[in-house]
Amino acid sequence: IAISSRLVFLQYRNETKRALLPNEITSIDTVKALFVRSFPKQLTMEYLDSPHVKIYIHDSSKDMFYELEDLRSHLRDIRDRSVLRLFESTDMNGGVLPGAGVGVVAPPMWDQDQSYFSEPEFDSEYQHQHIHKTKDIEVLVK
Repeated sequence: IAISSRLVFLQYRNETKRALLPNEITSIDTVKALFVRSFPKQLTMEYLDSPHVKIYIHDSSKDMFYELEDLRSHLRDIRDRSVLRLFESTDMNGGVLPGAGVGVVAPPMWDQDQSYFSEPEFDSEYQHQHIHKTKDIEVLVK
């Protein structure tokens, strides 16, 4: 493997796989194809096109995941060593997905307000000890 090869980490349920990042990601379909190639026995393009399946990207500066939308500005966020995760609304009951890791929680069902991010504060074990920073104001999450 050449040193210049770029990697992306793909998470599906309790598995994480590495994949080579294409030189250019022009649409969300390119990202979906990475998941299908990495998890060929579990995933198909048809399944990833269904409305209850969403792709999230990890923002390491904020240590949280947000939905990756089919916009050039979002797709440019995918860089070497990015972590992309598949969320399925059928798995979501407000709890942690299997193998999702400590403090990383699935967002609530998709039909609710989507103006939030999937942050660790939603995990009831941690609710009392997190401080939420919004611009220059600190808000204690209760």
